[in-house]
Amino acid sequence: MPTVLGVVASQRRLGNSEVLVKEALMGAAEAGAATKLVNLGRLRVTPCNGCMACVFKGEPCRLDDDVAGFYEEILAADGFIIGAPTYFLGPTGVLKTTLDRALGYLPRIAAAARKPAGVIVTAGLPHWDQLAVPLVSEFALILGGRLVGSLTAYAPGPAQSLVDPENAAAAHRLGRAVATGEVLPPPAGACPVCHGRVFTPVEQGEVECPLCLVRGRLEDSPAGGPPQVVFPPEATVDHRWTPERMVKHFIEWIVPTREMFTKDFKTIREARRKYE
Repeated sequence: MPTVLGVVASQRRLGNSEVLVKEALMGAAEAGAATKLVNLGRLRVTPCNGCMACVFKGEPCRLDDDVAGFYEEILAADGFIIGAPTYFLGPTGVLKTTLDRALGYLPRIAAAARKPAGVIVTAGLPHWDQLAVPLVSEFALILGGRLVGSLTAYAPGPAQSLVDPENAAAAHRLGRAVATGEVLPPPAGACPVCHGRVFTPVEQGEVECPLCLVRGRLEDSPAGGPPQVVFPPEATVDHRWTPERMVKHFIEWIVPTREMFTKDFKTIREARRKYE
């Protein structure tokens, strides 16, 4: 029996994020999965202080809080669903603070098989959430997930997303997909890896997802609307968050930074005296 972990990044009890993640877990349970819920907003999460002992010395994180237990839950799960509300275009800070602590777990995460992951974002209204889906997806991708679906629900009040029954139905479908590994169609024109819609022009008629580094081309809409971004099938295979690229970044960049710093330490020490 697979285990699906629901992760809520919200302080509000029974808010939109929590009720939709719980509905998704019901869908996962219906598909035969064992489920568990973790609320990051109710855990003790200390900001990373950048000591790098987890990387350079292979030590467990020195910070005494609930984050180590959370990462063990992620590593043990067969799939996960992450839900977060939108504050000022992006997700809540506890999501980023928790992600900042992932550095010491990257080798174990990258060595494991990619796990089905779903993303649920709630926001008050459209066009005030442009960074929410890609940044919540980043959290899922770095934690070893492969996105099988996402949902954005718009509702300003706590649990108000339930007024539209399609939101709960979509969350239920997403939970079933995570449990079974089914890949749901990404939103039209969205990056197929993170489902974000913020792109950077790179060449004539081409754009790039700045989060995943996959490229798509602009094509005229059949209905005569604005151009649509179309991505090739290989976009979901070769992107920034593949295990190979994550391991390469860890080994070839993060680990050698210790030697870089040691080499320049005398210069750095003298240069920073004026700031003491």
